[in-house]
Amino acid sequence: MSRADAISVSRGFSLIELLIVIVIIAILAAVAVPFWGKVRRRTELRSMAMEIGTTLLAARMKAVRQNARTSIIISSSADSPAIDTTVPAPPPMPAADPLAHLSLSSHALRFVVTPLDGKITFDGSGRRVEPADPASAAIVIEGPIGGGPVNQITIDTNTAGKVRIVTPAAWQ
Repeated sequence: MSRADAISVSRGFSLIELLIVIVIIAILAAVAVPFWGKVRRRTELRSMAMEIGTTLLAARMKAVRQNARTSIIISSSADSPAIDTTVPAPPPMPAADPLAHLSLSSHALRFVVTPLDGKITFDGSGRRVEPADPASAAIVIEGPIGGGPVNQITIDTNTAGKVRIVTPAAWQ
C-alpha cells in the first residue's frame, strides 16, 4: 500500500460512527442529569442547615462577647420561613437591633421541628439556657418541597452551647 492510498483511506468518520458516538453521549447525559439534580438539592439543604447553624454560633459568640443573654427566634410562615435573631433587653432599655435576619425559601425547605416558642437563648458564658429541656433544642428541616425525595437535617444545640448539624446516614 502506497502513501497516497493510506491518506485516501483515512479521510474521516462515517455517518454510522458519528451516530453511535451521539447515542453514547445521550445515554450518559440521561444518566447524569437526575444524579446532578439530587446533588444540587442535597447541597441546597446542607447550605440552609449551615446558615442556621452559623446564625446560632454567631448568637452564642455575641452572648459571650457582651456577657449577656442572646436569643434566636425561629419563625416560619406559609410564605417564607425565617430565622429572626434578636437580643432581648430589660424592659426599661430600648430593644437592640436584630443580630441577623435569614429569609429561607419556602419552596426549598420546611421546618419540621423547632424549639418551644421557636426560641433558643444563650447566656454570657455561651451555654444554652432556653429551652431548659436538653432534648427540645433541635431544629429539623426537610427539603426539597414540591418534588423529588425529601431529606431531613437536624441542627442540634446542647446545653453547653455546642451547635451540631446532623445529616442523614442515607440520603434519598
